[in-house]
Amino acid sequence: MTFSITTTSSEETESFGAAFAKVLTPGSIILLNGTLGMGKTTFVRGMLKALEWREVRSPSFTLVNEYYSTIPVAHADLYRLKKVDFRELGLDEYSDDGWVVVIEWPDRLTSVPKLEGFSVLFKGNENDAFLRTIEVHPLDDVSRDICDSLDLENWRP
Repeated sequence: MTFSITTTSSEETESFGAAFAKVLTPGSIILLNGTLGMGKTTFVRGMLKALEWREVRSPSFTLVNEYYSTIPVAHADLYRLKKVDFRELGLDEYSDDGWVVVIEWPDRLTSVPKLEGFSVLFKGNENDAFLRTIEVHPLDDVSRDICDSLDLENWRP
């Protein structure tokens, strides 16, 4: 099942990230796609707040930020790279150790050893700078089943 929602502010994008955190399981890979400024890091901030972590920074210059939240999260931003292997960054080790691995700009990856989790696409609206469409695509059958448990009716702040 693929689903789509629309947010009209950063607060709503963050709130949907918090709701999305409920479907995360250890070892999941979350691929965040979208152009600059679409709310990918804002979405991650919401996820991590729901996992009891307070401060989230974009890993644009560090490449990977680690968050020791209720489920540990490794947040990678590959924007500054041309191409990189999942294993070269050690992302496979995070996933194998039960971390949720969140990757912004996953098109920079040459490969991903397993696809267990979700691809999330952020699309803007040329007529409204705050309007975002967020599409969630499960990458495997287990994630598809977990995704069915997400309450899309009650995520707004």
